[in-house]
Amino acid sequence: MSRNTLCAIRGALKELHLRARWLLSSPILHGLLTCALLTLFTSCSEKHPEKASDQTALKNIAIHGSVQYDTAVSHQEESDESAWPSNARFPKSDFDVAGLSLGVDSATVIDMLGPPLKIQFQASDEEPQDTLTILRYKGFFMGIDTCQSIILFDILERGVPTARGVMIGDSVERVRQLYGQPTDGPSSFENALSYSNGDERDFQIKFYIEDSLVIEIYLGPLYPFGDCY
Repeated sequence: MSRNTLCAIRGALKELHLRARWLLSSPILHGLLTCALLTLFTSCSEKHPEKASDQTALKNIAIHGSVQYDTAVSHQEESDESAWPSNARFPKSDFDVAGLSLGVDSATVIDMLGPPLKIQFQASDEEPQDTLTILRYKGFFMGIDTCQSIILFDILERGVPTARGVMIGDSVERVRQLYGQPTDGPSSFENALSYSNGDERDFQIKFYIEDSLVIEIYLGPLYPFGDCY
């Protein structure tokens, strides 16, 4: 067995050890353990696994596989608009991705999409004890909070549209046509069009732009750590 393989296995086992308490409390223990084993073996080819410090950095990790997502119908049980702030600029359904809504539990995710391609854990820079579980699927990932619910989506590849139909590679003009005037951006420090929901946690839809084209789409709260959805 090569040195790189041994290093990858040792790193994966260390991560599993650190997150053992989280796994034991999860309602989808069997599914996540299966995914963890998949992660263990698929990580062997990575000589230097990345440890992303924020949402944008996570996009640099390769995603493999092929999945077709049906965005026409979202999971209805958890997509109730009644819990959504009454003064929100956007309906909750505008944050749906791949047929899933914010607040859907992680067990439902695996039931609908199958095991993720990769599982990662991301800690807050400000509060290291606050951690998100990142479930990666073809073309996007989602953040799972400590209550095992979806708290955010991040779209990275074309083929995964937003609820209104914007995809990676679309123009700024198309974004403005479908979403209107952004509440913020682009700015000197961040080339993105942001559409703030105006609620207490500041849920937002953010389109990162390069050469007048969408290169990444974030849907979730401004600060996703700490509180459950």
